Amino acid sequence: MRAEGCAWGVIALTMSACTAITNVDRFSFGETDAGPSEDGGRDAGPGPDAGDAGAPSDAGPPPDAGPSDGGVSDLPMLEANAPGDATTPAVPDLSCLGARTGPIAGPTVDFDVRVDEFLGAARGDGLTVEIFAGNALPADLTCGPGCARSVASGEALVSLSGMEGSWFAWRVLPRGGSTPEERTVLTWQVNEVVPAMSEAQQIYFWTESGMESVRSSFTGATRAGTDIIAGTVTDCADNELIHAEIRVFDDSGRVITGDGAADGHFAALRLDPFGWDGTIQLTVAGGNYAYGNVRPSGSGRVRVEAWGRPAADGPEVMLSCEEAVLYGNGLLVLNLGPTRSDGPSDCSGS
Repeated sequence: MRAEGCAWGVIALTMSACTAITNVDRFSFGETDAGPSEDGGRDAGPGPDAGDAGAPSDAGPPPDAGPSDGGVSDLPMLEANAPGDATTPAVPDLSCLGARTGPIAGPTVDFDVRVDEFLGAARGDGLTVEIFAGNALPADLTCGPGCARSVASGEALVSLSGMEGSWFAWRVLPRGGSTPEERTVLTWQVNEVVPAMSEAQQIYFWTESGMESVRSSFTGATRAGTDIIAGTVTDCADNELIHAEIRVFDDSGRVITGDGAADGHFAALRLDPFGWDGTIQLTVAGGNYAYGNVRPSGSGRVRVEAWGRPAADGPEVMLSCEEAVLYGNGLLVLNLGPTRSDGPSDCSGS
């Protein structure tokens, strides 16, 4: 997910568990395993600079690209736009489906993480940010071994050291305030990519007012204790996919919430005019989606799949399958990149 013109501030982190950092300005990831893969999209999963899929191409899905529904799909044909440019059409590239893996870590680099409000209306000052070097978020809100916590001030830059191309996870904890524009909600993401030396990686927090702009697009009442899952669906060339269907699963099976045409409480992010639209049930230009009113259950884990129809007379195929954890009353950023050979083992596509 992208946002422009955002305010930002400074954070310093170290490996101290759950204490505010005041005298250390560098947090080193070390040579840790990338951890469970939960988020394979634009800025948080294997892309052209963070995977092993090779150069992009215009080829369609290989014969073993992954599960399909076995018949002609009712979905409209997949389309795409160029990365970060919703006005430039692109040919969907599905050549790496099922073959891509998580990133191969490179040399250790120093870099910054910039903390921005998604809609660009609030500063990151005073936000509590947690970084998880092992790319694994706990099932609860504890900050234990492998977690570093700090409070943002100034220009909200997190100074880090890590292995280029590897993954880490983060959480931005809620902040109080007198207005919905000041108050923030719990926001989290996994599979964030360590950039090249001297480059900055961007993460987003959400205010209550920004969260409500998404919730208000869903048909039906907002349910307390539920989360919104939002992200971008991309292909092997990092193009943003149009007409992808999002399917969400918990421990009990596929999650269906909402009423009538809004089953699943899906909303697409229209870029012109800008805004979330709950009447649209597939991704549109920009590839952004939101899936709301998802309640944590059982283990708290959730699996999210993207499906689409590559050929005019062909079946729909699974484009992506990623896992994450839900906490309730927050927003999970879950970008959906191409299916991976080392991805979640229980991608059923049912």
